[in-house]
Amino acid sequence: MKWLKILLIALVMLTCLETIISVLVILAPLRVFTGGVEGFFSLYKYRISFLGEPIESELLNYVNKIAPFATIPYVILQLATIVIIIATLNRKVELPELSFYWSLTSIPHSGVLIGLTLLSLRELSRIPLQIRLSTTAGIITFPETQVSIGPAQYILVILLIVIFIKVVIGLAMHIHLARVEAGASQHITLNHVYP
Repeated sequence: MKWLKILLIALVMLTCLETIISVLVILAPLRVFTGGVEGFFSLYKYRISFLGEPIESELLNYVNKIAPFATIPYVILQLATIVIIIATLNRKVELPELSFYWSLTSIPHSGVLIGLTLLSLRELSRIPLQIRLSTTAGIITFPETQVSIGPAQYILVILLIVIFIKVVIGLAMHIHLARVEAGASQHITLNHVYP
């Protein structure tokens, strides 16, 4: 049972880390614009302007509404998972066999975050980086726009790695418990047959 306790502690730590990272993915900028187009975009909010005039996008507004609503229940679920695992560690609850399923709860939320990120990046890619207008007075060239990758994209990669490790630990716990249970039932069967 020593391995089980170590794996449960690792699962609690990874769940805490994953919850914090998920909130950071929502809040941190995904893209930062400088030059003709100024501003930033995060899954939580955005502020983009062209020559001082705000740029609005229905799709980006939609993403900003959906991301927090997808994250709040997920955070509550992760906090409940942490409480149950800690109760299991303190022997107030005996549910270690659910560890694999606890680790799987992260996968749907990460899929939502990835989908919203890809949707946003596609919409943001429509912003022109260099604008030239031809008028009767000549060609007007606006300042070139520089686009930087924000920290959210890197944080999302870290989140996926943490989720992968969490699922592997949950699977290891599941296999460990199955072996312990199989050994216990085999021991009971042998003792029953050969007293």
